[in-house]
Amino acid sequence: MSKQFILNLLGITIIGVFTGYGVTHVFLNQNSDLYGNPLRTTASINQNRTLTKIAAHQIYQDYFEVRIKHEHISEDGNQTSIVKAVLTAKKDLPAGLQYKWILGESVTASASHIDGTLKELKQGEQIEIPLIVYGFNKSAQTYLSFVIDGVVDSHKLHKEVLSSSRPEDSFEYVVQQAHAAEQEQRRANQKVETQSSRSKKFDLKKVIK
Repeated sequence: MSKQFILNLLGITIIGVFTGYGVTHVFLNQNSDLYGNPLRTTASINQNRTLTKIAAHQIYQDYFEVRIKHEHISEDGNQTSIVKAVLTAKKDLPAGLQYKWILGESVTASASHIDGTLKELKQGEQIEIPLIVYGFNKSAQTYLSFVIDGVVDSHKLHKEVLSSSRPEDSFEYVVQQAHAAEQEQRRANQKVETQSSRSKKFDLKKVIK
């Protein structure tokens, strides 16, 4: 290996190192503030948007509860089904909250209007919003949801409730049933323990002794 070749290789290596350093330095300067700290504008924007959405979903719990009630679910697609959105106000709610039904694939409504505006509600007041639909039946699992949006006390509220035509096949239903069974078993155990405690307290043998 000649001396000239070694010098050329060394020179190319040095130039490559300085070039890489320079490019990296320029890139960092373009993405940092005056103090050399990395800019977090994009990350902050995305984070703020995410937090805003989460807050909108969570804050609603302070103002109302909403669930979908299956008034009547047909056995097949030849008959209509009736569902209701049941909303209960936890605080006084001004008029103006917007609601809408979102229908899943193959589900249609008998009425053309599937959205509207809620009236003013007082704390503890409950309102039901019915919907008659086709294709939401037990022969095949289909879905629909009820959505509420609006602003109350400068808080942006958003809530969407999903419902299945066959809730017994859903994971949520299984969890709810298991939780209900657990609570029932716990109440039964507490009842047995209470009766046992009372029986020991008034044991006639202990009283005679």
